[in-house]
Amino acid sequence: MAGKEQNMELSMDMINVGTSLDLSKIEAEVIEETPIVDTPPKDNLLQQNTNKDITDGAGQEIVGSDAEKLLEQDKSGTESPANSDNVFKSFAGFISEKGLLSASEEDLAAVKDEDTFAELVKKQIKDNEYADLNESQVKYLEAIREGVPAEVFHENLQANTAYEQLTDDLVKGDPGVRKDLIVAGYVAKGFDENYALKQYKRVSDSNEDVEEALMFRDDLKRLQDERYTAEVARVKQAQDDAKAANQKQIDDFKTSVYAKEKVLKDFKVTKGIQDKVYSLMTKPVEYTKAGEPINAMMKDRIDNPVEFETNLYYLYEITNGFKDLGALSKKAASKVTNNFQATLEKSNYIESSQSNPFLKSDEDTTPIVITDII
Repeated sequence: MAGKEQNMELSMDMINVGTSLDLSKIEAEVIEETPIVDTPPKDNLLQQNTNKDITDGAGQEIVGSDAEKLLEQDKSGTESPANSDNVFKSFAGFISEKGLLSASEEDLAAVKDEDTFAELVKKQIKDNEYADLNESQVKYLEAIREGVPAEVFHENLQANTAYEQLTDDLVKGDPGVRKDLIVAGYVAKGFDENYALKQYKRVSDSNEDVEEALMFRDDLKRLQDERYTAEVARVKQAQDDAKAANQKQIDDFKTSVYAKEKVLKDFKVTKGIQDKVYSLMTKPVEYTKAGEPINAMMKDRIDNPVEFETNLYYLYEITNGFKDLGALSKKAASKVTNNFQATLEKSNYIESSQSNPFLKSDEDTTPIVITDII
């Protein structure tokens, strides 16, 4: 994050250094010492240069359009480095040479500006994301990112590892392995274990158990892959549904917040209040251990559950189920009235009878009784 820029204001004190100099003397000295040079008008500079012979570094004369280009550069000044050099391309080449970026000549040639440079860096990060991981670790990381439970991934990994170790030679040379594969194959098809054992005995007696075992090995591996793929799809769909539901809830909250013109019956809300309420509802201030975002009010509820719930129920009761502020406004009005009456009674402009205080009047009129006003 860039640091805050500091603005420096120029003042005349910073510019006018040595204001005690006698400028008239300096001007006179400059006029006396400066030789008079017959300088042609600026408009004639190009014409003058055109009339001169233009040569290159080796002393060869340059004519035609090449000479015109040189004259144009001489007239306009040196081209700025920002326009003549691709800064981002140069920087990409520098960090690539230092081994900080792995980029081909084609990649470097594609760098034209800050956006293409950023794309090159992103590509580098993506290419090196799994550089120090083996195949199993890569699959595990991808599965976790997809939301697949760790136990589901490990179960699938162990099963696939076991099937990969069941080579043709191992199956052919081990009767116990063939029996396990054939029984597991029939059970996977929905048959009970007794039936599966009978089938194993049948194919074993007919010397067909090798072929049957190899077939079931491939079938079981395929079924395992299908189950895992289905589980991954189920988890992803559940995540998508949760995101959609969450977004719908946010949209509903937004509609509800900005549709309100009054709350608690008579309390008018402004656009500023609506913005603050919506921000309070949707802006996370912390995350739970499970990674769930929580807003400020949810955090208060988690940190002080008893006090929060108590206050909530009190507010619900006082506002008649969040319907109006009647009880609160009456209490506030009563307090203001009492304060006003007490202040009037202490005032020099007040005279009081035994029953009611009243305002003094200079005219011969009926006094104003304060309690009648209140």
